[in-house]
Amino acid sequence: MSSIHECIEEEYSLAPSWFWRHSQGWKPLFMYFRGPAGVPFFIAPFLTLLGIWRFSRRPQRLCDSDSATFVGGRVVSVCRHLGSYGMGGPGFVGIKVRRSDGSARWIVVAVWSASEWLTINGAPCRDGYFEEEREVMEKELGITMPTLMELNGSTIDAIVIETRELTIDLSGRGVGLRLGLRADSSDLPIFRGSKEPRVMQDDEDIRDAIIVSRRANLWL
Repeated sequence: MSSIHECIEEEYSLAPSWFWRHSQGWKPLFMYFRGPAGVPFFIAPFLTLLGIWRFSRRPQRLCDSDSATFVGGRVVSVCRHLGSYGMGGPGFVGIKVRRSDGSARWIVVAVWSASEWLTINGAPCRDGYFEEEREVMEKELGITMPTLMELNGSTIDAIVIETRELTIDLSGRGVGLRLGLRADSSDLPIFRGSKEPRVMQDDEDIRDAIIVSRRANLWL
């Protein structure tokens, strides 16, 4: 099973915005009966008639955008459960960054149960594990496991994204933090179900997993 999952992002907007949205890859959804964004499906036809359309597109990969615009940006929010497939969520992790120009964008790790793959300063994040698992891991590692919430308020110093690895260096409160994702994470706990090592398939490219979104309303 693939660990990286393609998704679409969706936004509501007035119908005339199609004139500039279509050049950015947005397509209108005139009838829709599912998806994130907090609007009940039975209201959708009425919004369409009122000229409030729902637009969707494939999110841009971070490596295809100007990642330098995020350097110097401040993390203003962290979410560990982005994305939806209708009956639940894939557990994408996103960090919302306020950039130097004042705009805010989400950097999203589109990996199933991403918090189980991510590390901070080389240590697994406690967010992805049950309490009893954390107790055992912290005893074995001899550390207090970090949490993704520690990224809040920090500043991005550098981003390096490669085929099989991502690193984001951050600083704040006098502490340096390195958020990491590796295709070969066999040193992390095995998958609960299959009991297999946590290693992505050879044809999976981490660059496909790191996407940028304005509102992070993501749908599989």
